[in-house]
Amino acid sequence: MDCSSIECDGDATSSEPSTFEVSLSSREQVLHYEDELFALQQSVPLGTKLEILHAVLRRSFPSISCITVVRYSERTRTLRSMEDSVGAERPLLHIQFPLDQCPALRELADKRIARVIQRSPEGALASGAHPAFGRAEYQSSYTLPLFQDSALAGYVFFSSHHASAFSADVVDRLQPYSQLVALTVSSHLAAADKLIGAVQAVRELAHLRDDETAAHQDRMGAYAWLIAAHLSDSHSLSTEFVDQLAMFAPLHDIGKIGIPDHILLKPGRLSPAEFDAMKTHTTLGGELVGRVACNFGGAGALHLAVLRNIVELHHEAMDGTGYPHGLSGAGIPIEARIVAAADVFDALTSRRPYKSAWSIDDAFTEIRRISGTRLDAACAAALTDNRRRIEEIKEEFGDG
Repeated sequence: MDCSSIECDGDATSSEPSTFEVSLSSREQVLHYEDELFALQQSVPLGTKLEILHAVLRRSFPSISCITVVRYSERTRTLRSMEDSVGAERPLLHIQFPLDQCPALRELADKRIARVIQRSPEGALASGAHPAFGRAEYQSSYTLPLFQDSALAGYVFFSSHHASAFSADVVDRLQPYSQLVALTVSSHLAAADKLIGAVQAVRELAHLRDDETAAHQDRMGAYAWLIAAHLSDSHSLSTEFVDQLAMFAPLHDIGKIGIPDHILLKPGRLSPAEFDAMKTHTTLGGELVGRVACNFGGAGALHLAVLRNIVELHHEAMDGTGYPHGLSGAGIPIEARIVAAADVFDALTSRRPYKSAWSIDDAFTEIRRISGTRLDAACAAALTDNRRRIEEIKEEFGDG
């Protein structure tokens, strides 16, 4: 990153909020910290890697309070907070919003530049700062866009509770470290994306054989993220895990690729024998994930167990009456319980050849009725307690 080109939109000593932008280019390698860099190569969650990197950074930059990764989905054009480096104190996590709502961030990606924002002495925020920055009470922040294969993958935020923490000199010295953070995050995301891409390719083949719409897949991801974010504190769910739920929930029915056409494509209700055959899509899907992902290591391997649990166990029921294994209660992994609730709600409120779409009110009534028996009560409540967001998701992704 070459810091010789700095565009200033204000003076740090003035009464106006200050920003400056730094062109991204190649730079010398960051000073090696042997033990920490070795740990970064291990199969550990992204949050752990960010904690390691933050510890390294604070030796030279003690004013940096937090490193946060925000993931971008080109398909839904949304940004979603993914993970940070500060453990329990997570003011920027569980945030999701369309990129179009923050044009300043879009500009960073389009121009491939980094940016510093900071409060004025009067406490006002620089133009373009997302409201979450203000809620977190950060005084200054350095934002770096992330790219994979030339496409926007997200952003890294280096935030501080100190005003003017990111002077031009600090930014200049920070560049090699920020590049190490960016490379670490990109490598971690790439490993997971390879797994997702392989399974998604199979899912697209399955899509050619059934009537499941892309809108259904988008809604499943949004509902799963909503439920998981709602439960994150009470169930100690990491933000990387919450992000995984959004990515993996649309893949829950990949096992349907192994169901015969006369059953999968039947326009009406299935006979008992046909339904028994349909139920095998759970175990078929689990086996398929295992075969597709057998050669994935690193972060891909960390994601694999979550994906397989979703695919194979999303029809298990809390009272043990579900399938394929008759698991019950806490014996059902939380990721499967979350996707089960999302799947039931979306099935109720979507049109099918044999039924019309239920209203949200009627669906909520049914969700409450089966809460604690078929569905996890906390997952059910996460849906019914967030009606406004449910309505936004349905409006955004339609009823297809």
